[in-house]
Amino acid sequence: MTMRVRILLAGTFCMALLLRAQHIGTRSLWFDEAFTWRLAGLPISELLSRAVLDHNPPLYYLVLHGWMALTGDSPAMLRLPSVVGGALAVLTGAWLAADVARQRSPGSRAYAARAALLAALLLALNATQIRWGSEVRMYSLGTLLALLSTAVLLRALHAQRRAWLWPAYAACMAAMLYTHTYGVFSWLAHALYLAAQAARDACVSRLRPLAPATGAATVPARPSLAGLRLIHAISAGMAAMALYAPWLPVLLAQRARVQQDFWTRPVTGSYVLATTTQVCLTSEFAVPRPADSRAGGCLLAMSLAALVWRGRSGEWAVAASAVVPLAASVLVSAAGTRVLAPHYLIFAQAHMLVGLALVLARARLSLDFAAVVAIATAAMLVQYLNAQQVLRIEAAPGARGAAWLIDQQRSPGEPVVVCTPLYYLPIVYHLSDREHVYVHRPSQGWPRYHGTAVLTETDEMLPETLSRLAPGRVWVVDMQGGGWGECRLRVPEAWKRLAEHRLREVYPMQGEVVVRVYAVPAGSAVQPGGPH
Repeated sequence: MTMRVRILLAGTFCMALLLRAQHIGTRSLWFDEAFTWRLAGLPISELLSRAVLDHNPPLYYLVLHGWMALTGDSPAMLRLPSVVGGALAVLTGAWLAADVARQRSPGSRAYAARAALLAALLLALNATQIRWGSEVRMYSLGTLLALLSTAVLLRALHAQRRAWLWPAYAACMAAMLYTHTYGVFSWLAHALYLAAQAARDACVSRLRPLAPATGAATVPARPSLAGLRLIHAISAGMAAMALYAPWLPVLLAQRARVQQDFWTRPVTGSYVLATTTQVCLTSEFAVPRPADSRAGGCLLAMSLAALVWRGRSGEWAVAASAVVPLAASVLVSAAGTRVLAPHYLIFAQAHMLVGLALVLARARLSLDFAAVVAIATAAMLVQYLNAQQVLRIEAAPGARGAAWLIDQQRSPGEPVVVCTPLYYLPIVYHLSDREHVYVHRPSQGWPRYHGTAVLTETDEMLPETLSRLAPGRVWVVDMQGGGWGECRLRVPEAWKRLAEHRLREVYPMQGEVVVRVYAVPAGSAVQPGGPH
């Protein structure tokens, strides 16, 4: 690439870093992030045993465990690996787009440069990529590994004398499998792509005219170079799955738990269309109307059709990595294991953005390409700004603000009782004094997706314990509004409410944190209830 293109890519990388680093030190941790912090902070042996009770593999937690040992666990330090990983995914997407473009037009450096720049721009500005690229979760690392494994696979298939690329691909794919459960769908996408390539080669070999045998010695047939590379690719893919094999029994056990108890919605055609439109074209905070979902689905289908029309193998690989995870998750969900959620598709969405860049980069004239860049940038920025307007992070102190309030006004030894683990883990993270802080445990217990994998008996307060609290002040944290519903601790009638504070959380589904201060009178007889 020319120096000018490298400078533009460096600028896009810096922009991606800045967008993802915004508010990383001041935004309140929410439940998923606090769960990750609690799990990653455990000793490695306990981390692995408790990760089995979650529904994701342990690689990201292990990486974060080592990072926390080096840098501490402040919000900015916890989120920094995701920020850097998300920005590196931007460059990896540009590398993948450039390689695919060079394969389609070997002599056109301009097309490769346009594709790389557009892919970097779309990934850097996409609202979904920005949101999950700045959280204490594995999605940023998974996106980087998903794009990297596709790029290394294609480079290995088409490069000359670079045998080291095959173990590199196996390592990338194995890391992806150990980062997120959807890595299985990414592996499946590559497997189906390679199977299609093998079938195509077989058809070509059958149609190739036979050489005349008269007067020629019989020479054993040798596999074609493409055939040898396919054999290497299949072997590398099987090696990645072999490395993942020790986790497969855990995956099957997790699948059984997901069938029994999980939070995702039932899969319908309208939900699939809306989810795909949200992830690829708008953001998770913009709920599309049915007509918008249908239009978005048509637009994505047309983009995929344009990508694979007379496409080379690289374009088919990108299309497979974009479509197969969505199709597989829909089929698995329809079969009874509901695993379709918008942010789980972020790895496939990254490939969709690369594919869209390859299609848009076919604008040949510089003026046309400038218009394409301007329109793509404006479309991505509008969705990003809409998401920021919905969040209003500066006006959402959430669990961080609630913890600060409790730290400022709470006396030593006063208990804090949180009505749900969805708030308990963030509150515990942000509190400076974590003694005598409990989550109230109802008689029926909590669903597994409420973080039970990291909760212990010392975290919980049973109803009978609540009824025997000593006289004094008690801090109660309730949840109100939002997509998670309402959870309020039904306190004894004898308790006197002294104060109430409401603090909005960052994400709409979290609702409001409601902090109430009660006085427990001496000798009060109580009949506490659980959260409702």
